[in-house]
Amino acid sequence: MHRVPSAISYTINKLEEDLGVELFERSRHKAELTAIGHLVLEQGRKILTAAEELTTQARQAADGWEVQLRICIESILSCDAIYDLIEEFQKIQPKTEIRLSEK
Repeated sequence: MHRVPSAISYTINKLEEDLGVELFERSRHKAELTAIGHLVLEQGRKILTAAEELTTQARQAADGWEVQLRICIESILSCDAIYDLIEEFQKIQPKTEIRLSEK
């Protein structure tokens, strides 16, 4: 983390103070996450992942890529060729969600 232990301790104490909860159990030789600490860690990871995904989608849209592509296929036609094309497209642009429907 490239921080001295005192800076990390200060940041954790400040976070606990701001949230009004204890994130670490400090009664043993080493600090361990409390149940609430585990919850904050798990949810924090989800928030960071969502923020990264939002950034990716915003950049993708700015570059002209659609976030979602909908394709409707006539039911009397074979879909094999379209599946191959979708696979190739996903190699180029894996973040675009593709939705297929049949007519």
